[in-house]
Amino acid sequence: MREVCYCGRSGDAEDREPVWAEDNRQALRCPGCGYLDYLPQLEEGSRRLVFSESEKRHLARLEEAMRPGGRKEEVA
Repeated sequence: MREVCYCGRSGDAEDREPVWAEDNRQALRCPGCGYLDYLPQLEEGSRRLVFSESEKRHLARLEEAMRPGGRKEEVA
């Protein structure tokens, strides 16, 4: 799912950082500006799927960064 943030960053919604907001809701944080998107346009099941995929991609980026010669600069 392609998204554009208010700051102008564009890309897959799932490539944003998954976070639990202060109100204990799942959100995706823009790596450019920190904006939290709760994905209100999606139904609950779809929100969970997008958040789950975002978690998987985030963990994959962390694992890549931990490898020797990994891309450490891309991990938020």
